[in-house]
Amino acid sequence: MMSYEGVDVAKRLNQMGVDAFVLKYRTTYVDPDAPPAAAGRGPAATGPQAGQNVREMAGADGQQAVRLLRQHAAEFGVQPRRIGMIGYSAGGAVLLSTVYGPTDGRPDFAVPVYAAGANSNPPPEGAPPLFITVAADDQTVGYQGSIDLFGAWRKAGLPAELHVFQTGQHGFGKKGGGADRYLDRVEEWLKLNGWLTKVSK
Repeated sequence: MMSYEGVDVAKRLNQMGVDAFVLKYRTTYVDPDAPPAAAGRGPAATGPQAGQNVREMAGADGQQAVRLLRQHAAEFGVQPRRIGMIGYSAGGAVLLSTVYGPTDGRPDFAVPVYAAGANSNPPPEGAPPLFITVAADDQTVGYQGSIDLFGAWRKAGLPAELHVFQTGQHGFGKKGGGADRYLDRVEEWLKLNGWLTKVSK
């Protein structure tokens, strides 16, 4: 979904005044002859990634992306302490790996959207603020993990906002239930927290 959940989102963020980068992280090699349930679950069994845990590798890619943006902030013309991340579905799991990962690879704020792997694990010390969104009729990851993630952040006294749209399904492809306007809500949240305020570079 590099277009719908990558380039298209980056263009919308550009309209908000956000410099956006699209991360192409490592994914699981899928053997065309393997049963569908085998794809993307822990260590790869076949192909060039045999024996490697691609989910861990994808999370490491997310953390390294944040590090690289901070290291090259001046070159890219961005603020090194205003690095945010948005991630969808499996990309949401990558995002959560960065949020729970080492501080040098952690974003300053994050937007998990129908994130795979969302749960009630306590946030790490210094965890970033979250904007969490999902549809109540999500047929792939469900909505409970997003609610639990919100609860964990609030229990820890950390800033978090949660939107559970009545309809939208996984991918927010079902239109008309509010989920198709979620980026408007993200923009409001970014403004509320001052991340769209221009600062000198």
